Amino acid sequence: MDIERARLICLSLRGVSEEMPFGEEWIVFRVEGKIFACLHLLRPDRIVLKCAPEFASALRARHNHVLPAWHFNKRHWIEALFDLNARLVERLVRHAYAAVLHGLPKKQQLDFFGRGLPTDVFFLHRNVVSTTMDPARELGQRLCGTEGTEYVLVHSDLQRAGRGQQGTHWESANGRNLTFTLAVAPDFLPAARWFALSQISALAVCRAVAPLLDEADGELAVKWPNDIYFGNRKLSGMLIANTVAAGRLRLSCIGIGINVNQAVWESDAPNPVSIAQVIGREANRFLILERFVEAFRELYEALRAGGEDEIRAAYSARLFRRSGMHPFRDRTVQSASESPSFYASIEAVDPDGTLVLRRADGTLRRYAFKEVEFVLQ
Repeated sequence: MDIERARLICLSLRGVSEEMPFGEEWIVFRVEGKIFACLHLLRPDRIVLKCAPEFASALRARHNHVLPAWHFNKRHWIEALFDLNARLVERLVRHAYAAVLHGLPKKQQLDFFGRGLPTDVFFLHRNVVSTTMDPARELGQRLCGTEGTEYVLVHSDLQRAGRGQQGTHWESANGRNLTFTLAVAPDFLPAARWFALSQISALAVCRAVAPLLDEADGELAVKWPNDIYFGNRKLSGMLIANTVAAGRLRLSCIGIGINVNQAVWESDAPNPVSIAQVIGREANRFLILERFVEAFRELYEALRAGGEDEIRAAYSARLFRRSGMHPFRDRTVQSASESPSFYASIEAVDPDGTLVLRRADGTLRRYAFKEVEFVLQ
């Protein structure tokens, strides 16, 4: 890392301006009018960065080359010396950028997010809805595939009746997490291949949250069919509702919840976790949503172009408990003489979403969704 590379990293972030308001020695970088990074030309071995206080303290304790910022509020600013690993310096620049955006009023954050969306995305925000599925379905039926609109995105701070798979309830505190639905019209897909949409949605969530969890102790994985887990705890879930006509997908509404900043769950959800709980500080919801939209669009276009095999391979590589023998419970077992519990390894996930397990005795069994469950230990 050097001063010019650090400068280019700052300028690569959306909405950043470069100024010299304090004389010819300082280069200042702003987003939405707020400073998040500074370079001092007479001290070219470091960058001054905005930093959440608790994170700044942990960084200084862990790294000799992270210092309290000279001539800045030392609680909120650090100096990162370029002797640090270049990847860490870049991560700290991105944290500073996100920290400034996270401190803005919600309306300003929403405006910034909306300005960054591609022109083929129609975006609607509501403070409170019953569920984002309903307005996304209505808007998707009218807009998807017409007048240059490919995607409809509906986001809400609070869903009063958010749903999970097969009628389960999705709990999310007001304004703390991401709850949204993305509607698309994938009429290039036969209805029988709908699971490819589930795969790209799960992969897009992983791409969106992975930069925040990079240094955390645990694995980010897709728990079949499309829950996102960090370690043995659930970070995200989704519900997909499809409209089919003449054997093809006419509209797909992908409802997603991502636990971002929630700290306490009031329901009996068995194993939830949020990004903030994992990394020890709050994350900016709208930057995560921006990364999700970017990742989904890229994967969706790859799917449209015939890249289903590559998508399936990427999904398989992300699977929770993808190697080794693990405990499962067969929910189809009705007989008292037969144990529902067994050990198996994941053999494959079929194109229609069926999970193929190889039991300890070598036999293969195929399970549709809700016919089998992972036993979490």
